Amino acid sequence: MTSTDLLDPKGTSARVLLSISTLLPLFPPSLIEVVVIYPRLPRELDWNCLPKELKQMAEMRIHSGYEVEDAYKIYGVNPDDGVLAVIRPDGCVGVISRLDDIPRLEAYFEKCMKKPGKAPTLPNHN
Repeated sequence: MTSTDLLDPKGTSARVLLSISTLLPLFPPSLIEVVVIYPRLPRELDWNCLPKELKQMAEMRIHSGYEVEDAYKIYGVNPDDGVLAVIRPDGCVGVISRLDDIPRLEAYFEKCMKKPGKAPTLPNHN
């Protein structure tokens, strides 16, 4: 859930999206789906105003927090602050943190998933 500053290139939301775009490639891409909720998504949005990282990670998964029901109100999130949340495949909340607390997000992912990379080298017993 981004904060109200998503369209400001120097805002917290844009900086967080940049950080997330460098964090997510460290983990298996098939296990993570980015969904973005913006509190005041206008009906007529100039997509060029959105951070490029957002379009790369979550194109077609950007939603208004005020559609149908007010998601920010339901979850008790201040739209001026935003929040990071990881929802597990079983629908439970895995972690929730301040919007700019990327280290907490990374620590959670590291507990749940292995970073892809080289297989460990076994000792040679010749």
